Amino acid sequence: MRLSRIFFWPIYPFVAATLPVLHFYLGNFRLLNPGDPLRIWFFYLALTGVLITGGRLFWKDAHRSALALTPLLLIMFKGSHIGDVWSAALLVLSLVMGAVLRRSSCSAVRIALPLNMAALVFLALPTARIIHAEWKENSPRPTAFFESPIHLESFSGGQSPDIYFLVVDGLGQPEFLEREYPLSHGVLAEELTDRGFRVLNRSQCSYPQTALSVASTLNLGFVQELLDIPDPENMDRRVLGDIIGDNRAARALRQAGYNVVTYPSGYPITRFSKPDLRIEPVINPSFLEFYVLDDGILPLVQRLVGRGPADLSYSMRRHRLNYIFDELPRARSGLDDSQSIFVFAHILAPHPPFVFDGSGEPRNSVTKFGYADGSHWYGINDLDSGSYRSLYSAQFTHVMHRLAQAVDGILANSPRPPVIIIQGDHGPGSGVRWEDPSSSNHRERSGIYNAWYLPSGVDITLAEDECSVNTFTLLFNGIFGSSLEPRPCRYWFAKMSRPYAF
Repeated sequence: MRLSRIFFWPIYPFVAATLPVLHFYLGNFRLLNPGDPLRIWFFYLALTGVLITGGRLFWKDAHRSALALTPLLLIMFKGSHIGDVWSAALLVLSLVMGAVLRRSSCSAVRIALPLNMAALVFLALPTARIIHAEWKENSPRPTAFFESPIHLESFSGGQSPDIYFLVVDGLGQPEFLEREYPLSHGVLAEELTDRGFRVLNRSQCSYPQTALSVASTLNLGFVQELLDIPDPENMDRRVLGDIIGDNRAARALRQAGYNVVTYPSGYPITRFSKPDLRIEPVINPSFLEFYVLDDGILPLVQRLVGRGPADLSYSMRRHRLNYIFDELPRARSGLDDSQSIFVFAHILAPHPPFVFDGSGEPRNSVTKFGYADGSHWYGINDLDSGSYRSLYSAQFTHVMHRLAQAVDGILANSPRPPVIIIQGDHGPGSGVRWEDPSSSNHRERSGIYNAWYLPSGVDITLAEDECSVNTFTLLFNGIFGSSLEPRPCRYWFAKMSRPYAF
């Protein structure tokens, strides 16, 4: 193909398929890995190619097919974002152009060049913005403390116990929830205490955001110790993903002979980088994919057939959560009884979206899909704090029941009694105002659920107000006889827009 013909080949539909993914990446690249957009990007490009090729059979020409179908592609990829009126207008435009091009003998080749040039400009602008933003980033960097190893001695009681660390997103403090939410003591604790857990009533995290809190807990220190932060106004969360992905706790346990098994939630920051085994469902949309798909035609189609705009996304969220609960008891599958495992699961509930009712039945969506919490949740839901607390309490109830079932399976399948820690990364967000710390309910957000199942022979003294930063300090001191120093119980608030300005 001559170079001049390449310029006139219709590439603009494929740029239309690329832009939704690129625009989301532009707005969230400080949270994502470079490879996160690739799967849905390839899917959109392949779908575009199939439609253009199929249209070529109808219009007898690739150029006419591209011209007629590009408005339809815009609806498919950005329909929900641009709204019903513009989507309807694009649909009419596609039908009219399709009919005209079917009957007309005029060539559509000449229009390809200006459309290609316009499309490339639309592609170049966000790409240039990403490159410029990356070039200007003055991101935090891991410190020598993060790099320092933790040396663990052998377990004095024989074979080291399996360790299950289940981070249950937004699982709040029992004492606060019993007082302020429609939740009873039975729902809050009994299913776990009946199974031998010690539930701490007044535990606290150190930060109000998942990335900060989990990074602190898994690395046995405060974020201010783990990262050199030259610019507190920096917004790059990827370094938090780096120090979670290769955290000090997992490194120490691997050196002590443990196999590391993870159950990812789909949230990119909490994904371990090199576990020995990663267990996730075949259908596993990522954080980016949920949002990009929800900007497309799916919400429009679901509303047309009488469903909520995010019902399909809600269904996929339920599927992933149920998968983790169902598969946790099988974390040891394929391993010899003599091998010990460290299991990390991030369970992204009862944090919004609220996809379950109290009995575990599906809850239909009323707005587009979103992981927003606190004031951001109120921004997309026309509801009050009472509604938030009611919806949260229902999902909390179901999550606690599923956790108890998972614990039964873990205990039944363990060759020796394991350590199981069920811990919230932060509390709920009915009173969180992300950009206004002075009006936020910090007691609600800082209070976390913290429940420990300890086998005999593991002597760990737990206070009712233990802090999550000391979870692995207490664990390593109790199991391996380490002499790690616990941190004082401190809590720093960070705006969502400025995660390092504490």
